[in-house]
Amino acid sequence: MRSNVFSAVFIIAAALLTPTSHAAESYLDMTLERAISVALEQNKDVTNAKEDAIKASLQITEAASAAYPSINGQWNLDRTLKQQVFVIEFPDEDGNITKNRLKVGTDHVMTLGASLTQPIWLGGKVGTALKAAKIYRNLSEETYATVQHNIVSGVATAFYTILLADEMVRITRESLDIAEKHLDNVTVLHEAGSATDYDLLRAKVNVANLKPQVIDAENNVKISLLNFKHFLGVDPDTTVTISGELSEPDTTLFDRAQPTTALKLRPDMEAARLGVDIQDKYVRIALGDFLPNLTAGTTFAYVGNFDTFKYTPEDWTPYWYATVTLSFPIFSGFRNQSKYQQAKVDYRKAQTDFRKTRDSIVIEVDESVMNLRKAVEQIESQRMNVQEAEKAVELAESLYANGKATQLEVLDAQLALEQSRTNYATTLYEGKVAEVTLKKALGIIDTDNMKGTN
Repeated sequence: MRSNVFSAVFIIAAALLTPTSHAAESYLDMTLERAISVALEQNKDVTNAKEDAIKASLQITEAASAAYPSINGQWNLDRTLKQQVFVIEFPDEDGNITKNRLKVGTDHVMTLGASLTQPIWLGGKVGTALKAAKIYRNLSEETYATVQHNIVSGVATAFYTILLADEMVRITRESLDIAEKHLDNVTVLHEAGSATDYDLLRAKVNVANLKPQVIDAENNVKISLLNFKHFLGVDPDTTVTISGELSEPDTTLFDRAQPTTALKLRPDMEAARLGVDIQDKYVRIALGDFLPNLTAGTTFAYVGNFDTFKYTPEDWTPYWYATVTLSFPIFSGFRNQSKYQQAKVDYRKAQTDFRKTRDSIVIEVDESVMNLRKAVEQIESQRMNVQEAEKAVELAESLYANGKATQLEVLDAQLALEQSRTNYATTLYEGKVAEVTLKKALGIIDTDNMKGTN
């Protein structure tokens, strides 16, 4: 007993002394709107897509830099290990021809200066690369929007999955309550001699079979919460609870559920179109390798010539020159031709991807509309089934108590009620998921207004 008290005190003290961390943050009674807001800020896929958009903006500056002049400093030191000499023959004072050796240069040569190079014409590649970088930035923004739409859809589906799992817990618990009440009724009748031993045993088995179902339903809630946290981008140990209920889907979506709407609004459709544009620019850049390049430049430097490291002004000589260079490719080992043909292949593939994206969007919209219509029709029919099943259970229990029905009929009525409640909850879930899927298919998810509500 004393050991348990000390252990409890130690645990409480450790908990009080442990600093609060990000993992200890909690999200209680989280609505769907707040969950989406948290995911748009913290989901890792959204974060990476945002970084890609920033990188694309920086690549515009990189592409534009090719048109700017480049300035480079230069410092160079040469040490002559064995000097070159000239042998010159000329007469001495006595008129005799002698050979004389003259050293060429000094032991040390140092150069200090700077050069400027200005591209004038690079086969049109600079301007085209700048256009391609701007297209890529727009492409990254559309990709970022696509990721956001996917995250919103995923969070909503995970949110509704938790609601469905919670509903399954409630349904299985209610079924267990009904079974336990029936067991109590059978026990009373058995004691009065109106129920057989088999009836009592069958009622006990039915109760025992329902208890594991309750445990499974509760475990499904926990698993659904883990998946939900993954979409939110929060630590798995973070406490998260949700607030909401499964409701009927929004049927007003049918009024604007047209493929033309999706083709105008879907960010992935725009991304596919930009993919064609950027590949077209890459073809033009590859074509620029066949064209001449014209550059101009100038260099200013001081050159020092000396035999020892004693720097004096007379040892240094300035020089300054300017150049204009025109270069044109003659033969590159078929490298330029290969790059050009590869760029054309990528361009044709981008066109094919564009058409495939367009066709898949049309199919996705039509399929989403059909799924939503199916869910709406099933919800109404399953609602009526639940009402009838509830009446059937009440009637079966009453008849069994009066000896006018068998226990099998009671158990069948209970099973039918549980199944109808399960089907109704499932159709509500499928309806909400179909609603979110149709919104995503149409491209009408407004992510801008979903941020900042956490």
